[in-house]
Amino acid sequence: MIYMDYAASSPMSDKALQTYIDTTKTFCGNPMSLHDHGSQSRHLLEMCRHLIAYYLGGQDRGVTFTGSGSEANAIAIYGLAHAYKDKGQTILTTGMEHASVYQVLNRLKNEGFCIREIPVDQNGAIVIDALADMVDQETILAVIGHVNSDFGAIQDLETICNILHDCDVLIHSDMVQSFGKITDIPIDQWEISSCAISAHKIYGPKGIGACYIHPELRCKPFLPGIEHENGLKTGTVNLPGIAAFADAADDMFQQSHSYMKHLVSLNEQLTDRIRAKNMPFDIEGDPNQTFPGIMGLTSHDIEGQYLMLACNQKGLAISTGSACGVQKSEPPKALMAIGKTVEAARGFIRLSFGYHTTHDDITHAVRVLEEVVQSQNKLPN
Repeated sequence: MIYMDYAASSPMSDKALQTYIDTTKTFCGNPMSLHDHGSQSRHLLEMCRHLIAYYLGGQDRGVTFTGSGSEANAIAIYGLAHAYKDKGQTILTTGMEHASVYQVLNRLKNEGFCIREIPVDQNGAIVIDALADMVDQETILAVIGHVNSDFGAIQDLETICNILHDCDVLIHSDMVQSFGKITDIPIDQWEISSCAISAHKIYGPKGIGACYIHPELRCKPFLPGIEHENGLKTGTVNLPGIAAFADAADDMFQQSHSYMKHLVSLNEQLTDRIRAKNMPFDIEGDPNQTFPGIMGLTSHDIEGQYLMLACNQKGLAISTGSACGVQKSEPPKALMAIGKTVEAARGFIRLSFGYHTTHDDITHAVRVLEEVVQSQNKLPN
């Protein structure tokens, strides 16, 4: 089976797995405990916190370890919205966000907040002039992901942050798809209020993520009296997962240049093969503003679910968008945001690559897609 669903999850690296095992064996103490075992665990926890903060370009006190990127989104968005609702109750977002973002925004809407959607262009990029026009005195927060998980559209966060900072609006960014890959994102320098990241997108373990919230900002927790992780996270921290996360992040940042070069090469090969064979797919997004590890394809004639299942039968694992939304029958929201009709959006599939993807895998993927398209065209109407 050729795996091309790295945007959903990546295999755990040997180094991260060994770190997880070693930490599990060596550090039995709860970091909150006052004895020596607890102190040793707490020291390791703070070392990991420092490393994640360093790679984010932020401060140690701003890092809160969570159970996932989705939980990190929820903690930061909910906490900032309620902490600053005395200034206003309008939150701006886009149609390009992860399902976990909409889940918490829907809750906030039910609690009286006004959620407004910033328009994007046909490539998924925010219309900057529209963003500036939408900010008013009631706007307290903008929720804008860095890299879209469906077809990889990259937002110009630096420009967006400059506009929002001038208007005294907080910004939360889901960076789950970009952290460790696009490495020049200085959180504090760009004055990003908060962000969410995840381990299993960068060859770390599942079930561990982090949110960064600038230490000078207020953040209201879901529940009162929480003692773990800056008072924002319930339950004992997953120290083996956190240690493996830190090692995975260290590996990714050390190799980010060669990693991105590899992804660009794979993306170019796949693009060239699809076009050379005149395959019936539109490649979504502007190639100059799209993360090369994700390619979104839209077919005019074949449903994405059929394509995905048919490819799976032929040994190719792809998806029809974010794994957190594929159980729903609706097409990806991001496709609707860029102007696709519901029918067109139902023809969407996603291929995503990583360390272990080879050029032979790309050749195989194109061959499988071609076979599936040809077999579909032979079916009786």
